[in-house]
Amino acid sequence: MNSTEENNQSTCYTERRTPGVKAFLHSFAKSLLENKEKLFELKALHHGPVHLIFPHIMQENIKKMQMFFSQYAFETHIYYTCKPNKSKVFLKEAFNNSIKVDVSSAQELITALSVGFRGHDIGCTNLKNHHYLRLAMEHDCLISVDNLSELHALKDMQSDSRYKNKCRILLRVANLKPKDRIMTSKISKFGIAVSELPKAVDYIVSQAESFDFYGLHFHHDNPIPDLHAGYIDHALTLMEQIEKNQALPSRLLNIGGGFRVENIEDINEWSAFVDHVSEGLNNNLDTGTWNNQAYGMKLNEKGRAGGRSKLESKGKNKDYTAFLKDVLENTRLRDYPLHRFIGDNLLSVMVEPGASLLGHAGLTLMSVNGTKKLGNCDNAVFVDGNIYNISGQFIEPATDFIHISRSVKHDDKPYDAYIIDNLCNERGVLSQKCMYFDQQPQAGDLMIVPNTASYLSDFEDASPHMHPQGHKVVVTPSEKGDGINFYDEAYYSQNKQ
Repeated sequence: MNSTEENNQSTCYTERRTPGVKAFLHSFAKSLLENKEKLFELKALHHGPVHLIFPHIMQENIKKMQMFFSQYAFETHIYYTCKPNKSKVFLKEAFNNSIKVDVSSAQELITALSVGFRGHDIGCTNLKNHHYLRLAMEHDCLISVDNLSELHALKDMQSDSRYKNKCRILLRVANLKPKDRIMTSKISKFGIAVSELPKAVDYIVSQAESFDFYGLHFHHDNPIPDLHAGYIDHALTLMEQIEKNQALPSRLLNIGGGFRVENIEDINEWSAFVDHVSEGLNNNLDTGTWNNQAYGMKLNEKGRAGGRSKLESKGKNKDYTAFLKDVLENTRLRDYPLHRFIGDNLLSVMVEPGASLLGHAGLTLMSVNGTKKLGNCDNAVFVDGNIYNISGQFIEPATDFIHISRSVKHDDKPYDAYIIDNLCNERGVLSQKCMYFDQQPQAGDLMIVPNTASYLSDFEDASPHMHPQGHKVVVTPSEKGDGINFYDEAYYSQNKQ
C-alpha cells in the first residue's frame, strides 16, 4: 500500500468513526461466545444462518414475570404470544410452565393445540378469516373480536355448531385516549372504534345466548408509563359505562404486550451514538448511518434534528418491570392506584408478552464472506445471510453485531463497517448502523447477531434467490454444569421436553 492510500484510509476512518454500542447479553450467551470452537461447530450444522435458541432462559423470563405480578391483588393471566418465533420449543416451554398462549392465525392455533394447549387456555387475536374464527370457536378459545363483521360471523357459526357453547369473547377497542392530556393518536388497523363500541355491546346483549362476554382488549406499544396508564384508565371507564348503561359486566381487561427488555449494555454508549447521529444532522455531517438515513431522523423547520426521541427509545438498559410498576401504581388518573381499582372491582388482567418472555433467549450465527471498500470510502462486511433471516426490515437491529474470528491478528486496527447481505438488490443492508469491530473480519469468520429469538430470527422467514432459510438449534447448559448440550429443534421439541 502506498502512502497516498494509507492517508486516504486513515482520513476515511477518522471521519467515519461511529460510536460502538454493545448489546446486553445473558450470562449464558456470554459464556457461549467464549467457546469459539463450539460456535464454529454449531455453524457447520447448516449452510445458511443458524439460530441458537435457549429455552431455559425463556423459563427464567416466565418465572420473573409471574413473580412481578404476584405482588398485586388481582389475578393475572399470562398468554405467551407466539408470533415472535415459530419454534415449537418455545411453545412447549410456555405449556410446561403452566402459562397460556396467544395466537394470531389459524395455523398458530393448530400448532398450539398440537403441543398440548386446550382451547380454554388459548387467546385468539388479529384480524380473522372464517376458518380461523370457526376453529377458535369450536375449541372454546377466548376470542378477541376485532370488528362487527367478526361478531356477526361468530353468531352465525355458533348457531350451527355441534357443541352450542357460548363464544367466549373480548372486544378489542381502538383509539383510546388518556384523559389527562391532549394528543392525536395514530390510526390503527386493529380494533373497534370507541364510537362504535355501544353498537357492538348492544349486539352482544341482544344475542346473549351466543356470547360469553369477558371484557375489553387493547394494545399500545409505547415506552411512556403515564400514557399506558391513561389507556388502561380509559378502558376501565368504558367497562364501567358498559355495565351501567347496558347491564353487561366485565371480568377481564387485556392490556396487550409490548413490554421491553434490556437490549444495550451501557446507556452511555447508546447516548453517544444517538448524539453522533443527531449532531451529524444538525451540522450537515455524515451521521454514520447507511446513506445518511439516520433512523428516520430529519431536520425540522427550525433546522434541528427531529425524531430523536424515537431513536432514543430503541435503546433500553432497564427491563419492563419498572415500566409496569409505574403504570399499575399510577395515582394521577384516579384517587388511588390503578392496580387497587382493578383488584377492588374483582377484575383480572390478561397480558400478551412475547419479547419479554423471549428476551435474550437466542443468537444468530452467519458466516462472513469477505469485506470491501464502498464508493464513498465506507467499509462493508458481506455475510451469508439476509434481511429475511433476521427480519431486518421489520425490527432493525440497532446494537453492534459480534465478530468471532478464526484467528486473532494483534496488529489489526479497529474496523468500522456496514453489514450487507446476500440479496441481489439494494435493500440488503442488515442495519443502518455502521458497526465497530476490534479487527477487520475475514472470510470464514462468524458474525453474530445478538438477542434474535424475539421477532428477529424468523418473523419474515423467506428464501429469496433460493438462499437457505435459517435453521434453529437448541442450546442448553449441560446437566453436569461443565459445558453445553445442543439439539436439532425438531428432535428437542419431540423428545426433550
